[in-house]
Amino acid sequence: MSIDGERVQEILEANFGQGYFAAFVAYMSEPIRGSGDVREWRFMGNLGFGGKVTWDGRRCWVSCYPEHMTPEREQLIRNANRELKELVSVHA
Repeated sequence: MSIDGERVQEILEANFGQGYFAAFVAYMSEPIRGSGDVREWRFMGNLGFGGKVTWDGRRCWVSCYPEHMTPEREQLIRNANRELKELVSVHA
């Protein structure tokens, strides 16, 4: 299963204020080839050094290091994860 890497990038930019690269879009768009195959990309933006997006073929979500979590970051993550969940459901 694959995901629209460009749309993932748009969601991250809108929520976390960080631009990404063509390499990010290509990497996230690669099909998942089975159990245990996961795409992870660390980014900074508004989540500090620990911001990460993960795609495992069924779910796509954003997280950050627990020690970097603030109420504001928690809300940004919640918003982004809701949008990513909707994106995955459209492509399922």
